[in-house]
Amino acid sequence: MLGYLLLFIVGKTFYNLALKYSKNKWLFAFSGIAAYYLGLYIGIVFFALFSAITGYPYFDSVNESILSVLALPFGLLLSLVFYIFLKRKWSTIKMKDTSDILDTNFLEK
Repeated sequence: MLGYLLLFIVGKTFYNLALKYSKNKWLFAFSGIAAYYLGLYIGIVFFALFSAITGYPYFDSVNESILSVLALPFGLLLSLVFYIFLKRKWSTIKMKDTSDILDTNFLEK
C-alpha cells in the first residue's frame, strides 16, 4: 500500500511541475514514475553487485519486500534528481523578447 502512495506522490509532483511550465502533464507524470522504478532497479543491482563482490550470500535468504524497502531510497533519489533537472531546465528557458516589434501593443491585446 505504501508503494501505491509513493507512486501517486511522485506522479502528482511531476504532474504539477509540468502543469506549471505548460508541458505535457501525463507524459511527465509517467516519466517521474519511470524514473522512480529505474532508481529501484538500480538499487537492487547495486545490492546484487555488493553481494557478489563481498561474497556475502545476501540474496539467498532475503525477503523480496525487504529488498524493495532497501532499494526505496535509490528510487526516491533518482526521481528527485530528475525533478530538479527538469525544474532547472524549464525555469531557464526564457520567453522570446518582443520588445523590438513595432506592433507590440497590438500583439499583447
